[in-house]
Amino acid sequence: FCTGEVAEPAQKVALTSERAKAQLEKLGDTAFFLEEIKTDIGENVSVSVKAINELRRKVTANLEEKICASFRKEHKKAEIIIKEKTYHTGGELTCEVNNAKQAEIAKELGIKKIYVPISEKDKLKNPDDYIFVLPAILKDAEKSDLSGINTICAQNIGHLEEKGKKEKKGKEIYAGHRLNVFNSLTVKKLEDLGAKNIVLSPELNLSEIENLSPYAKETPEVIAYGRLPLMTIENCVIKSNTKKCGKSGSFSLKDRKGEIFPIMCENCRNIILNSKVIFMADRVNELKRAGVNLRLLFTIENKEETKEIIKMYQKALSGEKVLPPEDGFTRGHFARGVV
Repeated sequence: FCTGEVAEPAQKVALTSERAKAQLEKLGDTAFFLEEIKTDIGENVSVSVKAINELRRKVTANLEEKICASFRKEHKKAEIIIKEKTYHTGGELTCEVNNAKQAEIAKELGIKKIYVPISEKDKLKNPDDYIFVLPAILKDAEKSDLSGINTICAQNIGHLEEKGKKEKKGKEIYAGHRLNVFNSLTVKKLEDLGAKNIVLSPELNLSEIENLSPYAKETPEVIAYGRLPLMTIENCVIKSNTKKCGKSGSFSLKDRKGEIFPIMCENCRNIILNSKVIFMADRVNELKRAGVNLRLLFTIENKEETKEIIKMYQKALSGEKVLPPEDGFTRGHFARGVV
């Protein structure tokens, strides 16, 4: 509710509804549009165009302030958490896969903790043996059916929020790498929300990982192999070009430097993957000393590639020497952290 100048008796031309509306509907430089206007104008009164324009600016400014104020949050000072640390041994191998075939290979090779997309549940022989990963983006209309599932991996904080606790009651919850666990405050909060196990941020270096690991109750994990997702886009580029969603791994984007970025499809959204894989098989001892388990992240790898990578890391953990791939790889942030 806003008030402007008081109307005065008209000296020459009286104010009309049409003239008032013409000035009030000029909202082009604002975030608003006019849906309806009603006027109640007395006989033979006048208000200047300047006064009407000023009233319009006052209304929109006040409305913007009220809308913005409704989203403002009170900033709280972070608490310093001092608690008993738990130093972990580390060195266990886990796998996060993209499809049921990769999951079967991991199980055949003795991997005990296997993370599988919930969309692949019906393709697995023994679903109870797996941890099901929820989609990174999950709208209300795409709500996942968690009936019959005992363990889930949360990909965003919304999967752990209060209103979702009822349907997740009695289930084991793991926190995925997309939650970007960067400090002890985040570790504590996720554990308070019910996360049994967490993956530390891929942006941490080895020193930071070693310092953060003891704050977790269970041995945390890090991504020791795989193509990290760089971006999720709502507009499916595959569908835009072919009129239908394609098979994961069959499409890619090329940048100006000639780097190839594979595309995966999830609910007709595109996940753009890194052009190079993280490879740490030849440096597993450093990860073990940091007190973390090693998660292998499989995306576009076929069955043979999946088998070869798992065996390579198993050999490395048993003490055998392995060499990095010749066709290009990255150490991620393990050596440099966030620059």
